[in-house]
Amino acid sequence: MAKPKQAKPKATGRPTSYTKVMAERICERLSDGESLRSICLGDKMPSKTTVFRWLRQFDSFRDQYARARGAGRRHR
Repeated sequence: MAKPKQAKPKATGRPTSYTKVMAERICERLSDGESLRSICLGDKMPSKTTVFRWLRQFDSFRDQYARARGAGRRHR
């Protein structure tokens, strides 16, 4: 007798809107000295809360973000 297939758990919550392109846009603006607050106020940009969630979820974005912040501090 065949074993019944176990159901995969359904994903909960909304799917992420994270993309490498969006991460690059944010980091480019940060490296130019713009604040995350002003970036996130722009049209079609994620909220600060979303960016902070992405920083927890995506290691590559976290590293890219840290480098961009460092570069942005030198522009001030």
